[in-house]
Parts: sequence; structure tokens; C-alpha cells
Amino acid sequence: MSITVTCDMKLTTVETLATNVPAASANDKTVTQNGFNVSALAITATKDAYFVKTLSGGAATIDLTALVATNNLAVDGTALKVKAILIKNNGANALTVTPGASNGYNLFGAASSFEVCPGCTKIQNFDATVPDIASNAKTLDLTGSGTQTSNWAIVMG
Repeated sequence: MSITVTCDMKLTTVETLATNVPAASANDKTVTQNGFNVSALAITATKDAYFVKTLSGGAATIDLTALVATNNLAVDGTALKVKAILIKNNGANALTVTPGASNGYNLFGAASSFEVCPGCTKIQNFDATVPDIASNAKTLDLTGSGTQTSNWAIVMG
């Protein structure tokens, strides 16, 4: 199976200039900044999984070899790399993602972690330096509070 992924990462600001800027015309006092946006970043992938993860007692584990995709089909990422992720924290508390305590996948390097603040979304694409998913490198541990949920999209290839 082949999957075409379009990943847009945009942050555009429109700044309205003060009325005392002599060189700005009266009808156009705005500056738009969008030069760092990445649009239509093409990612070649072979598998994807979209799911909601619910913590139990403030913790959960994601196994990249046992994901669920469209129509509840099983997705096994073994021998693939994570190409991109999107995580939306639906909870009122921070969500921390670390390599799993057992068979941890070093998505951001060995022993690294990252946090998704309450109500925030993290999207990131990855290059070829991320490890292959394997039996000894396949889990991500999540910590937060209670039964908070998060939305996940994981693209692998």
C-alpha cells in the first residue's frame, strides 16, 4: 500500500503598523510574515494510524507494532520509520511523551521526552535519522492525569 501525505506547517502573522509610520500608505498599514511556512511537504509513507488514546490512572503506552487504523485494521510499523506525527492534547493537564520503559522507541533521541501542553497540538516530520521500529524499539509512554485523551496521527514508511 502506498500513502501520499501532505504536511502543512504554517504560522502566519499580520501586523498592523502604527498610524505614525510616515512611509506607510493610509490604506495599507499591514505587514504579513509567512516566509518560514512549509506548505505541501510531501512525505512518502506506507502505513498510517489515526486514533484517540485515553490514559488510565494518568498513564498509557503506545505500541508502534500494534496500532489501529481505518476500519479498525491492525497496523504493524515493524521495520518502518516514523515519518510524521500529530498529537493533540485534549486534556486540562500536560501530556508527556517518552520512550517506553520497555522496548522504548527513541523518537527524539535516547532518553528524551517532550510535552504537549493542555489544549495544544504538536506536529512534526522526521528525517531518516529516526530509528526503525523493531521488537526492541517500539513503545512510547504517555503520562498526564486521570483519563485525559489525546488525538494521534502517525505516518510511517
